Amino acid sequence: MEYKNIQAILFSFLTAVVLAGGRCNPCMAETIFESHWENATNGITREIRYSYTIQNTKPVVLNHAEVFLYAPVKESICQRCLRVEVSSPAKLIVDEEGNQILHFSFDAIPPYGALVLTIKASVFFDSSGLRDRKNPSMKCTKAGPGIECDAPEIQRLALELHDATPDKTARKANDWISRRINDVGYISRSRGALYALRYQKGDCTEQASLFVALCRANGIPARMAGGYFCPANMILSPSSFHNWAEFYDGEGWCLADPSKNAISQQGHDYIAMNVGSPDEGRNPIGIDRRHRVIGDGLTIRMEN
Repeated sequence: MEYKNIQAILFSFLTAVVLAGGRCNPCMAETIFESHWENATNGITREIRYSYTIQNTKPVVLNHAEVFLYAPVKESICQRCLRVEVSSPAKLIVDEEGNQILHFSFDAIPPYGALVLTIKASVFFDSSGLRDRKNPSMKCTKAGPGIECDAPEIQRLALELHDATPDKTARKANDWISRRINDVGYISRSRGALYALRYQKGDCTEQASLFVALCRANGIPARMAGGYFCPANMILSPSSFHNWAEFYDGEGWCLADPSKNAISQQGHDYIAMNVGSPDEGRNPIGIDRRHRVIGDGLTIRMEN
């Protein structure tokens, strides 16, 4: 065997050992965010954990790799993120919507090498009636990708569902979607509000998109939210990812989940990982994605 080949194999082996040590040694956990919420005694705290495997699929060393993952939203409805721990060093980015993005960077991943990134987080849900009251941005009132609130069909239905208050209008829209839009199970690509209305079908994403569009068509600020239905401490899995909506009732943000026909000023069982319509220029993950990788031949998957 040639000397260069022996070098390459030895380098791959040693790097894989280092990476493997990084993914199984709990002492390597690093707290990247911590907040001492003053009302953290008046509510429920959920502990969550989730992991991603990144892999170099090429037979050569990947000299530079970047990974962008979501941590729980810092503040949404009654949700407050208290702490985020990561298994590898990362940089925390917070966009204009309050989304928290974890940025991992690696200098060398060996041929066919793999690394597991684990994130642990504590999320607090206030039960004292306090909720997110930040004024909505202009983006929450306008048409956007998949939120075709200016389409004539959506405008007509919005007019039919209009009621005296934002809350009553939102409840009518939520109920209409729950009864009329057939949930066909997971769809890999988001098809938007207009598709849901025209074909009377979709998954939780289409149902939430239509709700947001109907609210905006009625002058009610609304936005998409994505994350996990989490009624207890749990390990998150890709199959449990869920989309719902949030709307502003004039006093604060409320949760609406047409797929479950649920609407509330609280959201104790929902952990939001992203909200709104991230600006591609400011949020490196972007719209309609759960993560992003940079690196030739680099792949990523969420572990079950």
